[in-house]
Amino acid sequence: MDNKKEKQVKNLGLLKWMAPIPAVIMYMVAVDSFGYNIALPLSFLAFAGFYYICSKERRLVLCESIVDDIKSELARLGHDKVVYELRNLKSGIIVRVYLIGAGAKAYLCNRAIVDTLSRGWYSRHISITQIVDLPSERDIKEAKETLDEDLLDEMRERLKKGGK
Repeated sequence: MDNKKEKQVKNLGLLKWMAPIPAVIMYMVAVDSFGYNIALPLSFLAFAGFYYICSKERRLVLCESIVDDIKSELARLGHDKVVYELRNLKSGIIVRVYLIGAGAKAYLCNRAIVDTLSRGWYSRHISITQIVDLPSERDIKEAKETLDEDLLDEMRERLKKGGK
């Protein structure tokens, strides 16, 4: 199944570069009916729309794969109260995992998540992983603010070092 999703992500990444084809078709169809001034913006919209749809679907499949793998690994450990947050940046995906009430299993869950993400086919797409154990879901908002601050600090450090 992972191989199928990996191929799908790769194909969608390549397919988005085919966006000029619908743009040219749109231009050729619209220029006779509406003229150059309307056909050109319509062709740009066709290009942008096709590119956006392919990129969005690629990110969606990638994020679904990451979450599915983490879920299955945590289910194997017997922990199912988890909230996921994935952010897409140009530098890569930021994966946040909020373990709810893991307690003594927090270390095992943390280790399992890191191992899963590092050996997955999508590991090159992940730039930062943040994992935190919380007593309840009500604490997510406060933890999110703290993680955002940590993320900004880490990104500043990477910029100073010249990394991505």
